[in-house]
Amino acid sequence: MDRIIMTTQQLQAEMAALRETVEVRFEAIDRAVILLQGIAPTIIEMKALVEERFVRIDTILDERDRRDAVIAAAHLTAVQAALQAQTEAIAATRTATGVAIARAEESTSGNIRAARHRQKHRQIKLALLIAVAIIVAVTLLSWPARSRDGLPLYIQNGSCFDDS
Repeated sequence: MDRIIMTTQQLQAEMAALRETVEVRFEAIDRAVILLQGIAPTIIEMKALVEERFVRIDTILDERDRRDAVIAAAHLTAVQAALQAQTEAIAATRTATGVAIARAEESTSGNIRAARHRQKHRQIKLALLIAVAIIVAVTLLSWPARSRDGLPLYIQNGSCFDDS
């Protein structure tokens, strides 16, 4: 019997220890519940604040994305307008250059024609002067020279003398 009593006492001691452990656990859970009930409003408030901040951040990011899209569209439009203006300027420059080249060619051709015309006139004048000089020379050489008193002079060895 002693064994039975010892086993029963051990069993009762173990049960008392288990009961004490369970009671300590329950007390801890009760304290945790009380603490959580006190903290819960703070946690809920913090959760609401965090969610509110996330909503603000989402709003800020959405606004930034919209603003960036507007700026990107404006930049694209500006670049396209600049490229179009440059294309038009190049076309106008090409047209103006073509007109200027045509005018320069026309002017150069006119200047060349005028220079040739002047050269022909100079050549004609020179030919006429040479012809007149030859005619004058021939005439002077073929007519007898006359002295002041109207008598003919003869030319010999580059000197003139009176034949009388």
